[in-house]
Amino acid sequence: MKNVSPSVALVHLASHGDLLYASAIARQIKELDFPNCHLTWYVSTSCASTLANNPYVDALVEIESGKHDAYRTPWQVAKETATSGNHDHIFHTQILPDNLCRFDGAIRTSIFNNYPHRIRVPVAPLLRLSDSEVARVSEFVARTGIESFRNRILFECAPGSGQSFLDLPLAIEISMLLTNADRNTCVVISSPHSLPQATNQIIDGSQLTFRENAELANYCNLLIGCSSGITWLLTSDWCRQIPTVQLLSRADEAIFASVVYDLEYFGQDVSHVVEMTQGVPKDIVACVDMVLKGRLDAARQKFGERLRPSIDNKFLRSILDDLTYSDRLMELLTFIRLYMRRNGFSLRFLLRVLFLLLQRLTRKIVRMSSHKECPPRGK
Repeated sequence: MKNVSPSVALVHLASHGDLLYASAIARQIKELDFPNCHLTWYVSTSCASTLANNPYVDALVEIESGKHDAYRTPWQVAKETATSGNHDHIFHTQILPDNLCRFDGAIRTSIFNNYPHRIRVPVAPLLRLSDSEVARVSEFVARTGIESFRNRILFECAPGSGQSFLDLPLAIEISMLLTNADRNTCVVISSPHSLPQATNQIIDGSQLTFRENAELANYCNLLIGCSSGITWLLTSDWCRQIPTVQLLSRADEAIFASVVYDLEYFGQDVSHVVEMTQGVPKDIVACVDMVLKGRLDAARQKFGERLRPSIDNKFLRSILDDLTYSDRLMELLTFIRLYMRRNGFSLRFLLRVLFLLLQRLTRKIVRMSSHKECPPRGK
């Protein structure tokens, strides 16, 4: 009897950066775990382009949704569609809404936690641009004259996940300070929104697609990032490594922001990264100027910070509420175990979990008592 190749489904709708992380799972499936399989990826229409030309994906099934709507009804639609697709294996790797119990404080490892086998392939995101995409970037570079500048900065300004204090007005202010100080510097601001006023030195990068920023980066010598999709796009196998200054939220606010923390965990080079949480434009400009002059180590010593993931009480409470709903005790224990496996044993973390659980239990007891004390209607 002829062997039939197994059919495998990977269900992960969004977002761009998360899909780049999850591309390593597709490689793991095709190279090691199910090498002869047919892999179908269920993805949001708004993010499907990220997976175009991926050599480890045989078919894409697009689920209608926006980038920020992939955690509600579209997720249920995706699961039901995959279930009815007669696949031999289905893997749901998206963290929200079903897999909070395997969230460990960092996005990439949390996604990997949702796949049952250990990831043994390179974790660098896989990206394959088409000839037409490369040609579009080449035309953009020629039209804007980017190569005529000594310093060519790609400025990521799309902190949709709330990991950075950066917004478009601040990005424009920083770019103006940089270009006013040096006529040999240009800045390409990559944002979902067009610039209100572009110049020959401050260039509107919204004309390019998300993927095309990977090719644009090969013309640049610095990235100012916010640990969003473009930052992780530049860690893909398509891009050459360039220095990066990451503008992130304060350590007590950040949940999963640090680029260094992620790369170090997987044994990757971090010598090109400076992370800072100061939002003062002149300090950011000073840091960027030092990096452009080849003084990255000095910039890190003066402006850089050592960041680790932290979960504020509001977010932790939402996780615990989700995991204790319907008494999902085993999932709660899974969350605690994986979090401490990733970040090390923390008595403070355990005490915070215990305190919030006691708060929840106390509220539940009070509600139950109040219901018992209320007399039946009509008496």
